Amino acid sequence: MIDVSLTADYTGSWAIVVGINDYSDLSPLSGAVNDAKVIAQLFRKEFRFPEDHVFLILNDDATQTAIREQLEMLCQQTQRNDRVVFFFAGHGATRRTPSDTEIGYVATVESTPDQWHTFLKIDDITDYSKLNAT
Repeated sequence: MIDVSLTADYTGSWAIVVGINDYSDLSPLSGAVNDAKVIAQLFRKEFRFPEDHVFLILNDDATQTAIREQLEMLCQQTQRNDRVVFFFAGHGATRRTPSDTEIGYVATVESTPDQWHTFLKIDDITDYSKLNAT
Protein backbone atom coordinates (compact mmCIF):
# COMPACT_ATOMS: atom_id res chain seq x y z
CA MET A 1 0.00 0.00 0.00
CA ILE A 2 1.22 3.51 -0.82
CA ASP A 3 1.76 5.91 2.09
CA VAL A 4 -0.29 9.03 1.38
CA SER A 5 -0.04 10.67 4.79
CA LEU A 6 0.52 14.40 4.75
CA THR A 7 2.29 16.62 7.20
CA ALA A 8 2.43 20.37 7.68
CA ASP A 9 6.12 20.10 8.52
CA TYR A 10 8.29 20.59 5.48
CA THR A 11 11.83 19.31 5.21
CA GLY A 12 12.75 22.15 2.89
CA SER A 13 11.15 25.03 1.04
CA TRP A 14 11.91 26.02 -2.54
CA ALA A 15 10.48 28.58 -4.94
CA ILE A 16 10.85 29.47 -8.58
CA VAL A 17 9.53 32.97 -9.14
CA VAL A 18 9.19 34.29 -12.70
CA GLY A 19 8.28 37.82 -13.75
CA ILE A 20 8.15 39.16 -17.30
CA ASN A 21 7.31 42.72 -18.33
CA ASP A 22 9.31 42.95 -21.54
CA TYR A 23 8.24 40.39 -24.11
CA SER A 24 9.82 40.07 -27.54
CA ASP A 25 6.56 39.56 -29.46
CA LEU A 26 3.75 40.11 -26.94
CA SER A 27 2.48 43.33 -25.42
CA PRO A 28 4.57 44.63 -22.53
CA LEU A 29 3.34 44.51 -18.95
CA SER A 30 4.06 47.03 -16.23
CA GLY A 31 3.78 45.18 -12.92
CA ALA A 32 4.86 41.57 -13.43
CA VAL A 33 8.53 42.03 -12.53
CA ASN A 34 7.68 44.04 -9.42
CA ASP A 35 5.12 41.39 -8.38
CA ALA A 36 7.71 38.65 -8.79
CA LYS A 37 10.27 40.56 -6.72
CA VAL A 38 7.74 41.15 -3.94
CA ILE A 39 6.70 37.49 -3.90
CA ALA A 40 10.34 36.32 -3.80
CA GLN A 41 10.98 38.62 -0.86
CA LEU A 42 7.81 37.37 0.85
CA PHE A 43 9.01 33.77 0.57
CA ARG A 44 12.39 34.71 2.05
CA LYS A 45 11.25 37.01 4.85
CA GLU A 46 7.73 35.96 5.86
CA PHE A 47 7.79 32.27 4.99
CA ARG A 48 11.51 31.85 5.80
CA PHE A 49 12.54 30.04 2.65
CA PRO A 50 16.35 29.83 2.61
CA GLU A 51 17.85 32.63 0.51
CA ASP A 52 19.50 30.15 -1.86
CA HIS A 53 16.24 28.22 -2.34
CA VAL A 54 14.36 31.09 -3.98
CA PHE A 55 15.16 31.44 -7.67
CA LEU A 56 14.07 34.69 -9.28
CA ILE A 57 13.93 34.71 -13.08
CA LEU A 58 13.10 38.04 -14.73
CA ASN A 59 12.46 39.41 -18.22
CA ASP A 60 15.11 38.33 -20.77
CA ASP A 61 16.28 35.52 -18.48
CA ALA A 62 12.77 33.99 -18.39
CA THR A 63 13.19 31.73 -21.40
CA GLN A 64 11.49 28.38 -21.71
CA THR A 65 14.90 26.71 -21.45
CA ALA A 66 15.90 28.60 -18.29
CA ILE A 67 12.62 27.79 -16.55
CA ARG A 68 12.85 24.11 -17.50
CA GLU A 69 16.46 23.96 -16.32
CA GLN A 70 15.44 25.36 -12.94
CA LEU A 71 12.56 22.88 -12.65
CA GLU A 72 14.90 20.03 -13.58
CA MET A 73 17.42 21.15 -10.96
CA LEU A 74 14.71 21.06 -8.31
CA CYS A 75 13.94 17.45 -9.25
CA GLN A 76 17.48 16.62 -8.18
CA GLN A 77 17.61 18.85 -5.09
CA THR A 78 14.27 18.37 -3.37
CA GLN A 79 13.23 15.71 -0.89
CA ARG A 80 9.92 13.92 -0.39
CA ASN A 81 8.56 16.33 2.24
CA ASP A 82 9.79 19.56 0.64
CA ARG A 83 7.39 22.19 -0.57
CA VAL A 84 8.00 23.70 -3.97
CA VAL A 85 6.20 26.80 -5.20
CA PHE A 86 6.13 28.01 -8.79
CA PHE A 87 4.96 31.62 -9.11
CA PHE A 88 4.51 33.20 -12.53
CA ALA A 89 3.71 36.85 -13.28
CA GLY A 90 3.30 37.46 -16.98
CA HIS A 91 1.10 36.61 -19.93
CA GLY A 92 -0.77 33.33 -20.15
CA ALA A 93 -2.95 31.72 -22.76
CA THR A 94 -5.55 29.01 -23.08
CA ARG A 95 -5.93 26.78 -26.13
CA ARG A 96 -9.12 24.89 -26.86
CA THR A 97 -8.72 21.32 -28.13
CA PRO A 98 -10.96 19.62 -30.70
CA SER A 99 -12.57 17.66 -27.83
CA ASP A 100 -13.55 21.00 -26.23
CA THR A 101 -11.10 20.85 -23.34
CA GLU A 102 -8.55 23.53 -22.61
CA ILE A 103 -4.78 23.54 -22.28
CA GLY A 104 -3.21 26.31 -20.19
CA TYR A 105 0.10 27.94 -21.04
CA VAL A 106 2.45 30.53 -19.63
CA ALA A 107 4.16 32.89 -22.05
CA THR A 108 7.92 32.86 -21.69
CA VAL A 109 9.90 35.86 -22.92
CA GLU A 110 10.30 34.36 -26.40
CA SER A 111 6.64 33.36 -26.87
CA THR A 112 5.07 34.41 -30.16
CA PRO A 113 1.32 34.76 -30.80
CA ASP A 114 -0.25 31.68 -32.43
CA GLN A 115 3.01 29.69 -32.23
CA TRP A 116 2.07 27.36 -29.41
CA HIS A 117 5.44 25.60 -29.33
CA THR A 118 6.93 28.86 -28.02
CA PHE A 119 4.70 28.77 -24.92
CA LEU A 120 5.21 26.54 -21.88
CA LYS A 121 2.33 24.22 -20.97
CA ILE A 122 1.21 24.47 -17.37
CA ASP A 123 0.91 20.66 -17.32
CA ASP A 124 4.62 20.44 -18.23
CA ILE A 125 5.42 22.58 -15.20
CA THR A 126 3.34 20.47 -12.81
CA ASP A 127 4.67 17.22 -14.27
CA TYR A 128 8.09 18.04 -12.84
CA SER A 129 6.69 17.33 -9.37
CA LYS A 130 6.43 13.65 -10.39
CA LEU A 131 10.17 13.48 -11.08
CA ASN A 132 11.49 14.11 -7.59
CA ALA A 133 14.64 12.03 -7.07
CA THR A 134 13.73 10.80 -3.59
